Amino acid sequence: MRIFTLSLCALLLLGGGYTGYWFWAADRMVGTVLDGVEDWRQAGYEVSFTDLSKSGFPTEVRVEMRDPNITDPLKAWSWLGDRLSLRAAPWQPLEYTLALTGPQKAEVPVSGRQVDLAFEATRADGVARFDTSGTLRQVILTIDGLNGVSEGFDAKLSFDRVRLTLDQPERPATRYDQETALLEVLGQNITLPERFAGPLGQRLDHFSGRFRVMGPLPQIDLRNALTQWRDAGGILEVPWLKTDWGPLALKAEGTIALDEYLRPIAAFDTKIGGLSETMRVLADQGLVDQGLAQITGFGLQLFASRGDNGKPEIPLPVSAQDGEFYLGPFKVATLRPLLPPLDGVEPPVGAVPPPGGTAPPPAPVEAIPLPEPPPTVNWN
Repeated sequence: MRIFTLSLCALLLLGGGYTGYWFWAADRMVGTVLDGVEDWRQAGYEVSFTDLSKSGFPTEVRVEMRDPNITDPLKAWSWLGDRLSLRAAPWQPLEYTLALTGPQKAEVPVSGRQVDLAFEATRADGVARFDTSGTLRQVILTIDGLNGVSEGFDAKLSFDRVRLTLDQPERPATRYDQETALLEVLGQNITLPERFAGPLGQRLDHFSGRFRVMGPLPQIDLRNALTQWRDAGGILEVPWLKTDWGPLALKAEGTIALDEYLRPIAAFDTKIGGLSETMRVLADQGLVDQGLAQITGFGLQLFASRGDNGKPEIPLPVSAQDGEFYLGPFKVATLRPLLPPLDGVEPPVGAVPPPGGTAPPPAPVEAIPLPEPPPTVNWN
């Protein structure tokens, strides 16, 4: 009887201790969420929610937020969700499993204008990891089966899967040569809005890349954050990027910065597969001279090497400058600012004369003149 009594007392003590620990862990998670919300508000963001609850005893700690809403200080972007939940094992209070459920709404800058987007996914969850000081160190987010529509932009977007991994250093960057964040992206079977598809079609079978944000990026409104980051010498290093878009198979590495109008400035070394097929598509749509497309296919046969998949690929520089995008020497697209111009006036496209200059420097050619019809090429 005495042994039974002692055992019961021990169980009660252990149970009471665990219960107290569970409530401590739950309060700590709620405190971490509220501290994060307050940090965003101090930086000028509008952050709101309608309810914050905790549950899950005894197997897990779960915090749920209803109607989360966040807006950039200058209204450059916003997001409104239905329900955001965080879960953690009581013995792992620094690693949270997060999930987004229900319909989502967002407003984001696309091609220099604000675009509304309503979307819902069959799965949107991930992991958030914090250090002992409460600093967010890593987020891994997986979204499956997303379907979105923009009524104002008359566009639809869908994909089978997108996986995002964001890593942050222990201390924020203070110099342009220090890393602020490391982002890895993987996308599969992406269907682009028709207006953004271009000549290669709406479907991207694969897109992946690693992006290193170099230089201090302040947690303020998006426009001023990008401006200060640019002025401090910030760049985006891209150690690798890969995409399969229609006939085009591209592998690249390079860097991206921003000009005074917040347009991308980029320089990439690439290896391109399917170039002859891609040039034929461009030629069929009147974007490239038919003869040039044939010459490119012939050159591919002469200078291409075999890629990892055994198919021919050719090195070709890709660049962006002065609001124009170039594939080798050929201008293939015009680039708009990341955010709408403050005064509503579109920035100039093309090279701008230096102070005291009378004419812009020569730009890359848009077509190669053909003095005579090209020879017939056997594509087989």
